[in-house]
Amino acid sequence: MVARPEATIDAIRTPHTHTGEERCPLCNQTLPHDLTAAELQAKLREHEQKAAQVQEQRLRNQFAQEMTSKVEETKRQSAAEAAEREKVIRLEVKQQTTAEMNEELSKAKQATAKAQREKTAAEERIKRLKDEQEAQIKARTTKALAEQREALDKEKSDAIAKAKADEFGKNQKLQRQVELLKRQLEEKTADSLGEGAEVDLYEALRENFDDDGDKITRIKKGQPGADIRHEVRHNGQLYGLIVYDSKNHAKWRNSFVTKLKTDQLAAHADHAVLTTAEFPSGARQFAVREGVVVLNPARAVEVVRLLREHIIQTYRLRLSAKEKNSKTEALYKFINSDRCRQLFNRSELINEQLLEIDAKEVTTHNLVWKKRGQLLKEAQKTHADYRSAIDHIIEDGGAA
Repeated sequence: MVARPEATIDAIRTPHTHTGEERCPLCNQTLPHDLTAAELQAKLREHEQKAAQVQEQRLRNQFAQEMTSKVEETKRQSAAEAAEREKVIRLEVKQQTTAEMNEELSKAKQATAKAQREKTAAEERIKRLKDEQEAQIKARTTKALAEQREALDKEKSDAIAKAKADEFGKNQKLQRQVELLKRQLEEKTADSLGEGAEVDLYEALRENFDDDGDKITRIKKGQPGADIRHEVRHNGQLYGLIVYDSKNHAKWRNSFVTKLKTDQLAAHADHAVLTTAEFPSGARQFAVREGVVVLNPARAVEVVRLLREHIIQTYRLRLSAKEKNSKTEALYKFINSDRCRQLFNRSELINEQLLEIDAKEVTTHNLVWKKRGQLLKEAQKTHADYRSAIDHIIEDGGAA
């Protein structure tokens, strides 16, 4: 065991003597007898310093070795811990990935099952819709065939009724013409002739303008106002008004116009029409006096058509009073022109030809009805065959 430096120093400092070949207890070297105490102390100090340096270096080396060992141990422990952590992390990632894959797989299975259920439901809906469609087609086909059958029955009935109505209307028209001729041949007073003309004008207006939606009313005798009131309507809306007086006197009177003009102003009518067989001096068939249209009864319907169209157009254009009066004057001027007279004459010629046809039809009345009866029987037979074919399709489902 090496003596502590402190003990050695204490021993040196303690007075002692060397005998023979004395040796230093520190280095085991022979101590010379000629050294003084001071030199010996110096040597001891030098020896102690060297020993201390050696001891320090040894401690340093030992500390360095221990630190190196600890560092290596720490590295080994860190590497082991890192490997362990890596192993744990890998395991956790694997478990998490497996769980996520299982979850995705479960969702995919659920989605597949849902898609299958939706597909099955869609197929069921399609089948149900097809069944409903087939049922609707069958019901509509049955209904259409039934409606067609009813339509054919109705068409046949309407055709018969229309033929009878047309024939009745033509007979009534001929009858009115005959009565008009009889009345003209009879001797009657001016008032009775005037009333008859009023009735004829009223019937003619209703026959030609009722279907247009117009409202035509006759003012009773003794009541103030014109003989006839004609409301011009379109789509159920009142567009304007025309008032009429009908005279069948043997002599013209200006009071006819004055009275009707007063009635027009009182009724706020757009036009006033006076039908008469006698005209003011210098006028024929048509004249305008004080804003009153005077015309032959034979031309009443044609002229009223022009007046009615004028009312509708001016109403649609929302013309001012000045513009309306200007248009009215232009209309009256046209009606009194040669061009308009030519058109009226042509219309009268056509009407005369139609009357001739009607007269010929009267003579062949029985022959026409006989032929019509035969055609109706053939139509009934054809309809019966058609109906039988439809019944065959509905009941048996086969082709006709």
